[in-house]
Amino acid sequence: MLSAYGGRDEGLFVGAAAESQSFAQMLNVTESQFAYDALVTATACDSSQNTLACLRNLDVSALQEKNVNRPNPGAQGKPLYLYGPTIDEDLVPDYTYRLFHEDKFIKVPVIFGDDTNEGTKFVTKSVSSVDEADTFIKNQFPAITQAHLARINSIYLTPNQTQEFPGAGSYWRPASTAYGEIRYICPGIDLSSIYAAAGVPSWNYHYAVQDPDDERSGLGTPHTIEANAIWGPANTGHEVPASYYTTNAGIMPLMQGYWSSFITSLDPNTKRLPSSPKWETWGQGGNGYQRIFIRTDETRMETVPQGQRNRCKYLTSIGLDLKQ
Repeated sequence: MLSAYGGRDEGLFVGAAAESQSFAQMLNVTESQFAYDALVTATACDSSQNTLACLRNLDVSALQEKNVNRPNPGAQGKPLYLYGPTIDEDLVPDYTYRLFHEDKFIKVPVIFGDDTNEGTKFVTKSVSSVDEADTFIKNQFPAITQAHLARINSIYLTPNQTQEFPGAGSYWRPASTAYGEIRYICPGIDLSSIYAAAGVPSWNYHYAVQDPDDERSGLGTPHTIEANAIWGPANTGHEVPASYYTTNAGIMPLMQGYWSSFITSLDPNTKRLPSSPKWETWGQGGNGYQRIFIRTDETRMETVPQGQRNRCKYLTSIGLDLKQ
């Protein structure tokens, strides 16, 4: 919503904190028509003169029974999510990358950030070859070209990057790294730089708290796992790593201090836990790419490694090609 209506500021936001900001494929109204048509056909509303009225009159359970995931045009298989932001030339006037790079966004203090292993929850765990990894990525981003995939393969999917974990294919983790950076990590890095360049306070975090069971399984530090630390493990409504009640319990007051401080003062430092390090802003130029590395008893500032910066530079450069 920071780029809604091309960045028109209607005073609805004073700040924003995004956990694992997500840049999915975006379709326009015409490109999205296939999903509507498929639902109309599946519900037998295609014989109605007013298909929308027919859908609205269906029992909710009957509608949802037919509202299933379907492949996007040009993809071999189903995406993780069929629905997403639609470019309607009003609320969502263009691709997210383009809007931010054209300075069409609301200027308020922001936090962006992500987890070390953003992709492990999403990539099919049985992926055991480069071809299978490419198919997964193309199912999420059907506009991706063979040239794009060849470059991604050379960066992420070389034989020396394979890893073995229980019940997983050898290319699951490297494919997860690729997907995690395409959809979550690199967009956050890009947004932090854009806000800093605009002179707006911008903080970024790298959440790297390790749970022994998740490390052994290969899940690592997965997508939005920090919600357990921000809200408390009893308040998230899903399964929580056991270590958040034991060895990682100390991460909760640290995270809650930063977040409650930002919520109340638009600065994560004002009311942070006294023993926690100062969270510096992202910075610019030679002082840029500063983010806080968050891990139990190891929290500190870090500079985004050059390797990740190079990978993100490429992925950001093809973001519009991928319709992000």
